[in-house]
Amino acid sequence: MTDSFWYPSVEDVLDIHEDIVSEYPNTSSGLQSRGDIEFALDYISEGSFGSYCRT
Repeated sequence: MTDSFWYPSVEDVLDIHEDIVSEYPNTSSGLQSRGDIEFALDYISEGSFGSYCRT
C-alpha cells in the first residue's frame, strides 16, 4: 500500500501565515522571500528531504 501525501502550495503557506498573523497580533506580517517558500516546498515534495550529496 502506498501512502499519498498532500503538499501545500505557496498560496496555502501564505494563507496559513495570514491566519496566524490575524490571530496573534505580535507576529510579523511581512514576507521576506516568496522564492524561499517555493524552494522549501519543491525541495520536500521532490524527495530531497533527508538526502545529501557525498563529496
